[in-house]
Amino acid sequence: MTEISFSDKVVSRWKSDTDFEHCGASGELFHTDARLSPDQTRELTGPTPIEMVIGALGGCAGIDLVSILAKMRINLISLRIENSYNRTEKHPRYYTQIHTDYFIETDPIVPLKVQRAVKMSAETYCSVSAALAASAEMTYTIHYDNQQINGRHPGQAKP
Repeated sequence: MTEISFSDKVVSRWKSDTDFEHCGASGELFHTDARLSPDQTRELTGPTPIEMVIGALGGCAGIDLVSILAKMRINLISLRIENSYNRTEKHPRYYTQIHTDYFIETDPIVPLKVQRAVKMSAETYCSVSAALAASAEMTYTIHYDNQQINGRHPGQAKP
């Protein structure tokens, strides 16, 4: 058998109940947790793994946009990314649809460049988006300068 070499690793350690502590190459610790039933009331130590994946999508896209817009010499004033999703009812409950709303303000106002930056992130740079597009229909709406521009991740799972 051929040995596989990996470039990165995340170590996950069980702490208690459903609380796990994780540490990756960055050295930053983070937790995931979950309630196994609706009647569990204990305080969670972190987001659920499903929330982490969707949060990673927002973080990945956001980092891309900050970088791309800076290279375009566009001053980012505000950025909010909202991800909505549907999952299958049966286990494993994978994502079937993900919609991202980008709320962006820049100075100067340059709609075509902002649209290009979002498209570059969604289609080329965001690894999380690429991974999720393998199983989910992914769409987005850019809310910018009182306009709404809709898009769809190319080469993705068919609805």
